[in-house]
Amino acid sequence: GYQTHLFKAHRGGVRSVTFHPDARKLLLVSAGEDLLVKVHDLVMNTCVASLPGHTSYVAAMAFSAEGAKLITAANDRELRIWDLRGRRCLLTLPVPAEDVHALALVKIKGQGQPDAVFLFVGGTSGVLTAMVVRGRGAEEKKYEDLHIPAAVSKLFYLKRKRTLVVVDAEQSIIFFKVEPGTGEEFPRLRRIHCVAANYDDVIDLRFSRSPSFPFYAVATNSPALRVAFPGHPAKENGQVTARYRDTLLLSGHTDIIMAVDSRGDYILSASKDNTLRLWRVSEDGTWACLTTFRGHTASVTSCSLAPSLLFCVSVANDMTLKRWAVNIDDPAADVRSATRTIVAHDKDVNCVRLSPNEALIATSSLDKTIKLWVADTLTLHMVLSGHKRGVWDVSFSPVEKLLASAGADAQVKLWSLDDGSCVATLEGHLTSVLKLSFLAAGLEVLSAGADGLLKLWNVKKSTCVATFPRHDDKVWALDVLDEDEDGRRRVLSGGADARIVLWDDVTAEEEAKKREQTKELVLAQQKYYNLLRERKYLDAAKLAFDTRMTKSFAQAVEKLLSASLFSREVVYADLVTAGPPAPDMSGEINELVQSCANSRLGDFLTILRDWNTTARYSRLAQTLLQSFLSNVDPLAMDELKQQWKKAAEERKESMTFDKLIEVLLVYSERHLARVRRFHKRAFYLDFFLHRASLLDESELLFKP
Repeated sequence: GYQTHLFKAHRGGVRSVTFHPDARKLLLVSAGEDLLVKVHDLVMNTCVASLPGHTSYVAAMAFSAEGAKLITAANDRELRIWDLRGRRCLLTLPVPAEDVHALALVKIKGQGQPDAVFLFVGGTSGVLTAMVVRGRGAEEKKYEDLHIPAAVSKLFYLKRKRTLVVVDAEQSIIFFKVEPGTGEEFPRLRRIHCVAANYDDVIDLRFSRSPSFPFYAVATNSPALRVAFPGHPAKENGQVTARYRDTLLLSGHTDIIMAVDSRGDYILSASKDNTLRLWRVSEDGTWACLTTFRGHTASVTSCSLAPSLLFCVSVANDMTLKRWAVNIDDPAADVRSATRTIVAHDKDVNCVRLSPNEALIATSSLDKTIKLWVADTLTLHMVLSGHKRGVWDVSFSPVEKLLASAGADAQVKLWSLDDGSCVATLEGHLTSVLKLSFLAAGLEVLSAGADGLLKLWNVKKSTCVATFPRHDDKVWALDVLDEDEDGRRRVLSGGADARIVLWDDVTAEEEAKKREQTKELVLAQQKYYNLLRERKYLDAAKLAFDTRMTKSFAQAVEKLLSASLFSREVVYADLVTAGPPAPDMSGEINELVQSCANSRLGDFLTILRDWNTTARYSRLAQTLLQSFLSNVDPLAMDELKQQWKKAAEERKESMTFDKLIEVLLVYSERHLARVRRFHKRAFYLDFFLHRASLLDESELLFKP
């Protein structure tokens, strides 16, 4: 692009700009730090009007429906309506007691009545206010039930869809359907969609484990609890369309949420504001806070909700463990005392987990210990010691009497709940292990570390099965869903890279694919040996290459070359004795090389490179390489480089084409030197046999 206009009309910076809605007028309005609003003509390239009056920065501007009036709102908490034709202020109105950041004009067509025009205002409080001008004043209505979690930064009205779009300070985009009210009432706003764009650090997350109402709860560096709903195909007007992924922002906490837990339609959240909140979703999809638990004197770091929904437990930086009674049938709005409280550790407590049968509670701390408590009485049952640094997370096995722990010493430990002994130590992470969870009915453990890696461990063998490098920073959050609504196992992970990754368990598909590949390989091997018996070496070589049987490919190529007694090889051409003419296999060799290069050039050149590094297969590599280079157009070398680059990217190989040629050249020179030494020594052998009268002069290979 290039610059078309330059206006130096303001003294100081420009705070906001907007274009006139009528494209034919080509007007630009700007508001600067000099507290002036200026109108610029883009055709004449001049400032045609200056509108003074505000005593603070103008934060938002909007045009009237017909474009003849301009509405401005400033931090002086005044709203001014300007006549653009007369260049004067028509009306000054007070705005709600907050700094206004956004304006939007909404025009609703009346049925049998004049059209109604409403001005929506948003600011620091996160509450939308609708205003309608009547005479020299205005009536207003506050929409306090919209639950916008942060300050409103932008407002847009989509006239065709009758949708008001709200952008808040946390970069979330919320869509509201504007529905006309009855009579002269203000319009109704119905929330239809939300896009949560800014996750920042993902601190914790949980699946709903409710097949009838799937969602997952996310805690980030924000007081708002995010409830995300995965999208599914839906039928609309007989056509299958994809529903948007939606996100709800639940307000209530006054500081960052540190942990979440969920059971069915309930979510338990713990925050730095020293409180816990229990949330429930109704049948119509609306969320409400049932109970607030108060009692901790420091940040609540972890919480766990019992599967029976009869109680919950929490730990905090005040080093206490608390058990709270939960009554979902008749919930109390505010609970200020726990049923039991105990000082659990000597340092900050990182985690609390309930056993599947609700009999035991496990806590882990920076004091390097794990403690097991009787859930009913909070009496100490067992202390597990063995980590060299603080313990970040623990998890109960769903089947066996095992407990897994994740430590800052980069170790995952498995503990027996019978005697408290460490039965296995899993090492593989390079930095602290932050989260873990059992999966596959307790047969495997999935761990997440500060190195951004997820590792899958086999419990019986105590070995790492797989490593998943998907995150770029610490993985703080991890949860496993054994079976979703589609019957699949899924995993959620989130971290400091502001990324939430949904993993699908594809073990069954991979095993089925492996069985199918094994079956195809057996059939291909049988066909390959049949071709060898029929002496169809060319077809056998093609089949071996297509099925990636490298050793069989070498065997077939060797037999193909042996059929011609190597009469066409450059290296051995001078060594062939006179005799009956050997069959010319150069045509079949060229056909084989052309076929391999056209199907998988990268794999073909890689095989030649590897063969050329060994003396056993060097003659095969040299023959195929000679055929390949003889049929390559020198002008097409750039295209060949691009083909190799693309193939290397697919195989995730870092070797460039120039480096490949260099490797081939170095080893080819070594083989040439070896053949020359052999050629030279053959003279000595010939001389010795001739002198020993074992060869006649006519039988000499090398004539004097």
